Amino acid sequence: MSAKDKDRAVCTAWPTQGQATPVVSAGPVLRERAEAIALEKTAQSPEQRAALLPEATRQSLYELHVHQIELEMQNEELRRMQVVLDTSRERYFDLYDMAPVGYCSVSEQGLIIEANLTAATLLGEARGALTKQPFSRFIFKDDVNGYYLLHKQIFASGEPQSCELRMLMYDGTPFWAQLDVTTVRDEDGTALLRIVLSDINERKQAEEKLQLAASVFTHAQEGILIAAADGTIIAVNATF
Repeated sequence: MSAKDKDRAVCTAWPTQGQATPVVSAGPVLRERAEAIALEKTAQSPEQRAALLPEATRQSLYELHVHQIELEMQNEELRRMQVVLDTSRERYFDLYDMAPVGYCSVSEQGLIIEANLTAATLLGEARGALTKQPFSRFIFKDDVNGYYLLHKQIFASGEPQSCELRMLMYDGTPFWAQLDVTTVRDEDGTALLRIVLSDINERKQAEEKLQLAASVFTHAQEGILIAAADGTIIAVNATF
């Protein structure tokens, strides 16, 4: 290897200040841009070109200068990408946390791994405090068997499952919820449950009122007739 080649090899492996290890060039395009900038800066300093330095030394300094410019350009691109990544992450968390439904990740053992703010609000507990708690702890006692059956079916079939059941807030307040459950795998390949938790309490209360009204209509001791505005009979009860 000639002295010129040795100097070039040493220069290429020589880390610049503030760099623990050398950074490999991102490609020929970046190299060409860096060389153009280096030549432009050299052209602005003719006294440096006229300096009486050995050819190998001047070449080494030039290579070092180009390499430093490459690193600066790479760092600038990394900073730009970091800004884009941070913006995307913030948008994702806004959509996840502020979704109109609750999201929970539950392990195969039934423990809550993660929950969004909506789920925490529905369950009346701080999001951080939900971690590692059994999801079944928030199921109404009479509906726990239904949840266990769903849990067993989804891991056995791998098919999405849905159910309506009563849940409990942390303070014991009951409410009706719909669970839409799917299975996924995390980065380690471990199976998890993804649960979409929807509050259907108002709908269930409305259904109960309709059922009560229907019962009253059916079993009333007085005859009841329901007619449209034009006089067409729509329904009558048994007594009528």
